[in-house]
Amino acid sequence: MSFPRALLDKEFLVCNWSESDSVDKDVVEAIISDADWKSNEGEKFLFTSPAVRYDFPYIGKINSWICITNQRIFFWKGLLQTIDNMAVPMIDEIDATSLTRFRLGFAKLFGLPIPFIKALIVKGRFFNGNDPADETNDGKRRERIVLIKGVGTNKDNNHFFQDAVTQLGLVLDAPNLNTD
Repeated sequence: MSFPRALLDKEFLVCNWSESDSVDKDVVEAIISDADWKSNEGEKFLFTSPAVRYDFPYIGKINSWICITNQRIFFWKGLLQTIDNMAVPMIDEIDATSLTRFRLGFAKLFGLPIPFIKALIVKGRFFNGNDPADETNDGKRRERIVLIKGVGTNKDNNHFFQDAVTQLGLVLDAPNLNTD
């Protein structure tokens, strides 16, 4: 997408990341060193990207990192805590088995689509932390997520995101994942 770094929010500047790599080592090292992180056995990172999240029960937007491993998809808020994202858990995971919407659409501003910015539209169960049995889950909700890299919109037309989700058995715009 080639966002100028000067226009990115400060949360995305605390870890070094690159549009030409599917996994950013600095981001992974920061996640692993996070006290809230619990790795699953045999877990391997496939994709990391800055992401801006909309359309959920919080006011405004939330800046976080979307991460895909060979076992799950989750959001990590990052090293920098701001007033804007204090109400959101440090790690917020998507239950991939509960998805009823999983497609690319457009970002929106005041309810109107912005045709030059792609967004991932997800509807399914989200839960706090690493444990899907955790009773403090947020339940089903819909989010519109702007991915900064990896959806084939950068100068090299890389599809890092699509390649990573296929390893989890998910396909963007699949009819069975867009039932409502």
